[in-house]
Amino acid sequence: MLLGGCSENVQEDFLNENNIAEMYADSVFLGFEGDLIYPEVIWGNVDTYLRAFERMNAYLKLKDGVLVWDIKNGGELNISENIFDYITGWWSRQNEKLNSGDYKLEIQENGYCIIPTKIKEEPLKSRVGQFLIRGQHRYNVNILVQVYTNARPGNSLRYYIENLGDPSLFSPNLFYGSSSSYGRWSYNCDNACFYSSVITCAHNEILGSDSDLRGGEYWEKVLNRNGLPLVSIMNSAYCQ
Repeated sequence: MLLGGCSENVQEDFLNENNIAEMYADSVFLGFEGDLIYPEVIWGNVDTYLRAFERMNAYLKLKDGVLVWDIKNGGELNISENIFDYITGWWSRQNEKLNSGDYKLEIQENGYCIIPTKIKEEPLKSRVGQFLIRGQHRYNVNILVQVYTNARPGNSLRYYIENLGDPSLFSPNLFYGSSSSYGRWSYNCDNACFYSSVITCAHNEILGSDSDLRGGEYWEKVLNRNGLPLVSIMNSAYCQ
């Protein structure tokens, strides 16, 4: 099953590597500098990223209960390797969840989501409709870690962060970074609908949580359906 394109039934040899490269040889190159693990990099180039994501997502398929893709590098689609690595790294971590047996992939009208095999009762009742507060960093990190740990796919980020539409805080993001005796830490919460008149637009819809370890940086993220980070927390345990 092709998840990213318009066809539901696709042969395994849908396109080989040479066919794909030829298709995009004359296309516009999509790329930018920087590591996309940092939210300021991906949000600072969001238009280019979304175009590249759609180009890659067209080759995402479901086979034997896991995600597969027919592309080996960014050059095949004329996109930069940092974008390719970010997206395929995310897809690979989703497959790790599926292979664990603790999650399953559910096909939906607007794509797919990966959900726990055992659905628990809503664990965030006391955290729904919370407000982030400028300058209250330990409090904010605690709220965002709770969202990362417990937020359900399909909910809007505003379901958990009541003041997401406050332009004095989110224009489009609330960011803070510092250091403690343990090391560097930071948090970032983004209103993906900043340029939309409707705060509950689809871009703030949560697909799921993701985590990644880069050297001494442990990242906990809440991502939307395009892989854009709605919440990014680095080394949350260091926030003292």
